Amino acid sequence: MSFESWIIFAVFWGVFVITPGPNAVNCINNGMNVGFRRGLVGVAAILTQATLFLILSAMGITALIAASPVAFNVAKLIGAGFLIFIGVRGWINARNPAPELPKGAGSIYSNALAIAVINPKSVGGYLAAFSQFVQPDVPIWDQMGLIMPTALTLTALSYMGFTAIGAGLGRAAMGVVFNVWLRRAMGACFVIYGLLLGTASAPGERLMLTGSCNCKGVTFTVKDGGQSVSACHCTQCRKQSGHHWASGYGDMESFDITGDVRWFAASETAKRGFCPTCGCFLFWKAHAEEGMSFSLGVIDGRPTGLELQKQIFVADKGDYYKIADNVPQREQ
Repeated sequence: MSFESWIIFAVFWGVFVITPGPNAVNCINNGMNVGFRRGLVGVAAILTQATLFLILSAMGITALIAASPVAFNVAKLIGAGFLIFIGVRGWINARNPAPELPKGAGSIYSNALAIAVINPKSVGGYLAAFSQFVQPDVPIWDQMGLIMPTALTLTALSYMGFTAIGAGLGRAAMGVVFNVWLRRAMGACFVIYGLLLGTASAPGERLMLTGSCNCKGVTFTVKDGGQSVSACHCTQCRKQSGHHWASGYGDMESFDITGDVRWFAASETAKRGFCPTCGCFLFWKAHAEEGMSFSLGVIDGRPTGLELQKQIFVADKGDYYKIADNVPQREQ
């Protein structure tokens, strides 16, 4: 996940957790009745629920990706629709009073956990959020290393804030938090996010790229070429390119190549394609794969719309440079 994508996710999650609902009411009540410190027990319960739902959502998205890209895209559209539904419902209900919570007979923790788990916004909202921001061609648990700390930190800060408002303002807190225009603004944010995210292309989706060698003797186009965008640090790639090799990947039927491409048997399992006139390194093709990698350096035009998704064969990297970004790394 790039810094820009992380900012978009963080803003979305901030809106998601500060929108007043049953959890906010419960935190305000806890602050009023038992004070801020004891009220934090309720926040801990919400974080328990959040951790569980984040893990379950990640597992659900993983299953969808494994099933088919179509299933993932359908879930993405359904998720965007659910976000729009939350926004419209929030706008319509903006004038309604704060929801009444059932009187719990258990502890602060158990009551807060029960309210968080049965909150209808939680179940759908978590899956909706994941379907918009998860990159299907990057291992889900690599992405969770950034998503989970961000989501849990914002969740904790939000509900600690509601608890503090309840402890500080008492009953006046409900009027402040459940202000009509604040609730409508939050509802509008959900609608806007749902529309923008639902219509946005997923990483690597529907990209049409054009590339060429130095002498223009070989040109090509590739559709959906944003699959598996990577930087390879293996010895062969470094010798061939002069440094690590950045590449995209596409299915063979998505390529349209003109010009004479010569092939070098790089190993028993793969070959490399280059221009016979200028020697430009263009392609890498594994014999056992139905797709082919292409050099990102030969893509014509900016911006490409691509984003580096992984660093591979980092165990073989040269000792003259460091990998300083936060892109997931693989030893091989």
